[in-house]
Amino acid sequence: VELQDIAAENGFVPVAGVGAIAEHSLIRKFGAGRPDTSDVEELNVFASRIIVKLNNEQISSLSLPGNHPYKVFSGSSVRPLTNDSCVKCKLCAWNCPVEAISEDKPNLTDHDKCISCMRCISICPNQARYLAPELIEMFTEKLSAVASERKSNSLYI
Repeated sequence: VELQDIAAENGFVPVAGVGAIAEHSLIRKFGAGRPDTSDVEELNVFASRIIVKLNNEQISSLSLPGNHPYKVFSGSSVRPLTNDSCVKCKLCAWNCPVEAISEDKPNLTDHDKCISCMRCISICPNQARYLAPELIEMFTEKLSAVASERKSNSLYI
């Protein structure tokens, strides 16, 4: 919903939305191998339906799931750690979406800026960034309740 609003504020007309299932970035057993062949087929059908809508100029208001007002992000106490494997390649700094990792000290994270997206962990070539094992275990347990069964992709049109 927030992305839809930002797009509209910048002159775009959102006509569809897709919720596509993918492998979890840290606990890869959830959504492992997704998107798979079945997903790709389904997403291609979604794309065809969106093209038909556009070709028929069926531009109608789009209703996406979400919250107005947006949920307020109050921060998270979960932050990535860095071990001695860090070679200060700066890949994490270059890819941090909120610039919580500086190029000068890429082994440190600004906890006031970090949104806990864990992108730095997923892209680190040396596995120097990580979450404490007890946190991984806690997240695995929490996700098991909601992510153990295969989920479907969603089309909003």
